[in-house]
Amino acid sequence: MDQLELTALAVKKNVITSDEGAKIIWETVFTQRTKFALGAMDYDSFMDFLEYIQPKFKKILESYQPADGTFFSFLFSHIRKILFNWKKIIVRKAATAESYLSIQEIEYDTEFDKYRNCESSVKAFTEDTKPSLDEIKNIKELEEHKNRLRRRRGNPALTRTDETFRKEAILILTLKACFDVTEDIIEKVSILTDITKSELHEMVAKAKSTLSTKIQRRNMCTRTRDNAFFYHRKYSIEIPRVDRRSSWAEHLASRYERHTKIWEKANRRLNTKYCRLVPSTKKVAEILGLSVRHCEYILKKLSDDMDKVKLKWYPQHHENLPCKLKRS
Repeated sequence: MDQLELTALAVKKNVITSDEGAKIIWETVFTQRTKFALGAMDYDSFMDFLEYIQPKFKKILESYQPADGTFFSFLFSHIRKILFNWKKIIVRKAATAESYLSIQEIEYDTEFDKYRNCESSVKAFTEDTKPSLDEIKNIKELEEHKNRLRRRRGNPALTRTDETFRKEAILILTLKACFDVTEDIIEKVSILTDITKSELHEMVAKAKSTLSTKIQRRNMCTRTRDNAFFYHRKYSIEIPRVDRRSSWAEHLASRYERHTKIWEKANRRLNTKYCRLVPSTKKVAEILGLSVRHCEYILKKLSDDMDKVKLKWYPQHHENLPCKLKRS
């Protein structure tokens, strides 16, 4: 190690430049790595570490003071400290890469579910088997035919109040689900309510215009959730790779706990009315020209019995008859 001491003194006396001295130190560490406790590292990791530490040798030489002790001990302590920080950086990068891959997989699964169930959140007037537009028209004709048969037999037909209730209920639910309404749903609602598609589009646009604040709020909450999940995942990967007895492990554990709480809180908030992209009942009532109390009454009735608004789906023709008369 005499060469290291002579190199440090030569730099202090300006015999050689600090760049030349740093090159000598780099060659010494490369050829005698076991003396710096670097022998356990594999060759690739050792070369990566040397590439990382090489720019720092110049600063180490310039900061060395002979009164502090031998240059070897000064250099050894700095190498150990830099090695510890380098390992933390490697662990962080690996955890970050795995976190990105995990998030990409989650985003793919989420988009796949949206594509597969693009209309699963809007089932106000459909059952498990969604009828087509022509089938909806046929169902309406069948219901009118059934009402005529009931009148002939003295049974009460579907009253005008029931028809009005169903139309209002379908319109209220459509506007409540305006954020997810598609053109196909607009056409079906138009058939069921006898309202033109242009009028329905105008109603839906008005309902969507009331969601601007909620959309901003939900996007902000979503960003908070995604950011917290990224660090939750990153620290969960990083913690097992460091010494659990070190202060760094305690720091990672506290960060992991903090981001986990933020992530869980954001998830809970996204499922509350605070972030739900649904217009208020008051706004829906204003668009439809109804009272708020009447809209709340219809929504309460539907929450108790959704069959009041669903179409009756009859897969076979003979089942469309209201009933068979009992023969005496």
